[in-house]
Amino acid sequence: MLHTFEARLNLTPELAALLAANSERWSWGARKAWSLLYRQNLTRTTAYATLTREGFTSHQVDSMLTQAEMRHAGLVELKKYERGQLELAIQRRECALADKGKKIQALSKRQAKLRAQRDKVAPKPGKARSNRYLTRLARLREVDTELEFCRNWVAQKERVLTAKRGKLSALLKAIDEGRYSLCFGSKKLLQQRPGEHNTETTPFASVEDWHEAWDTARNGQVWSIGHTAKPSGNSELQWLPDTNQLRVRLTDKLAHERMDALGIPRSGGPQKVMPLRMKCRFIVIDGVDFASHRGAARAALIDAFGKRPVTMRLLQRLSPGGERIWYLQASVDVPTGFNPETARTREAGVLGLDLNARGVAWAVVKPDGNRLREGHPQSGFLGWDLKGLSDAVRKQVIGTTVAELARLGKRLGLAVAIENLDFATKKAGLRAGGVNKRYNEMLSSFASSQFAELMTRACEKAHVRLYLVNPSYSAVGGFTKYGRPNRIGADESAALWLGRQALYGIPWKTVGAQCFVKRHNERLVFSHLPATPKQSKTALAGAQWRDVARALGKNRKRWGENLRNWFLCQVETPSPQTVCEPGVASLPTG
Repeated sequence: MLHTFEARLNLTPELAALLAANSERWSWGARKAWSLLYRQNLTRTTAYATLTREGFTSHQVDSMLTQAEMRHAGLVELKKYERGQLELAIQRRECALADKGKKIQALSKRQAKLRAQRDKVAPKPGKARSNRYLTRLARLREVDTELEFCRNWVAQKERVLTAKRGKLSALLKAIDEGRYSLCFGSKKLLQQRPGEHNTETTPFASVEDWHEAWDTARNGQVWSIGHTAKPSGNSELQWLPDTNQLRVRLTDKLAHERMDALGIPRSGGPQKVMPLRMKCRFIVIDGVDFASHRGAARAALIDAFGKRPVTMRLLQRLSPGGERIWYLQASVDVPTGFNPETARTREAGVLGLDLNARGVAWAVVKPDGNRLREGHPQSGFLGWDLKGLSDAVRKQVIGTTVAELARLGKRLGLAVAIENLDFATKKAGLRAGGVNKRYNEMLSSFASSQFAELMTRACEKAHVRLYLVNPSYSAVGGFTKYGRPNRIGADESAALWLGRQALYGIPWKTVGAQCFVKRHNERLVFSHLPATPKQSKTALAGAQWRDVARALGKNRKRWGENLRNWFLCQVETPSPQTVCEPGVASLPTG
């Protein structure tokens, strides 16, 4: 499991200036590597030789080329995702335009029919208008208004559709040619450059202030790939835990400038100049330590030395006061000690978790499928408010909740079950205008991928299995079948449903601590409703959960009443195709 630890550097002005010059040179080399590989389309060997002649060491060139390849791979996946989004948006708008075209055609026919009826009963000159004439005239005005609205809507959507088709065409051309644009320094920061077009929106008071932030983002990093055989797991940036020192190797060009300034020959010369030459090539920063809870970061790095590579990164950030602060990041693969043979499985029970925008609901499910009742907590809800939070703060809030849930599962000796959610499709749908604005805002702040990732890590540390189940009808089925008898809410009953799915579903794939489970078909029975068992079996024969979802509707406050009315209607007129709906509603799947 990859972990990244961070430490702040306390530098003197001389060291800070030297480190800034080194990072500026290294960042230039990183941009050069991107240009050589993906603008001039050179091979890695040719680009390696070109950068070596520019005054970089072999390890520095290797890090630059690897970073360029990683960024290019990320851009390729991003463009594929954007292509899928655009194709989905275009498809939905085309379907919407087709439906609206049919409606316009029907309205046009009705308009022509009403005009003919109006003309038929039109009053003669000097006569008063009859009621039949006024009625048809009012209907005709309504149709004219609706028809005008539909045509304006179609015109607006066609303009948007044309723009999206143009974007898709340009994107497909870029993908076919393999040309991807990369902005070193962030595209968002580039758009914030003060000018006449963004005087009111840019956060920078002057171009000079923007240039300072731009230089920090563009030239403020040094990245070095780790190597197991090197001291401290890295050849360029070495952290010495015994003395709390950081040893940084400078680029050859900067080292040669230091040698020339001190009059030290770059090569050869007497033996006594060798230590002086090495001092020009390396700088040492004191007081560098990775502070963490109970020294976990320090222990993980020391344990990795000689066993696993440690990738280091030096970067600078601008503080709110305008001061440049340097940080050291160390990334290392920390083994979790997870053993599939001894990990907790579903045989002892499952802790079902239902994730939504307001928080996480949990319910303890025994091996027999019932909820745990005596001696232990049964179910609960851990709430949060993620709206408007930054990514780092959101991750911290989710991590705190995940840690609490993992401790609960470990204390009870239970495996954990969550929904196997694919929110990439849902987010693409909302960007295509598939649902309302309120739902879009909720789903945008819905950090489902972060929750799944952090939950997987927590389960590996706690040595328990994580079951990923199909979330279809979890809220509807959980509330109607288990929520009312157990007197729990829709969220907690959905967690109970997910726990049962993990218990009775058939596993089809296992990856580390994650175990993917097929959907288990729950029986459609409601023992708590007022009807005899014989009537229930007869009435619900052939009914599906989608029929229940359609009958309940969107308003959860009325689910109990709607379920009772639908069930009584089924008992009175038992038929698999008959669904007594309280109103028009979509099919909720969660």
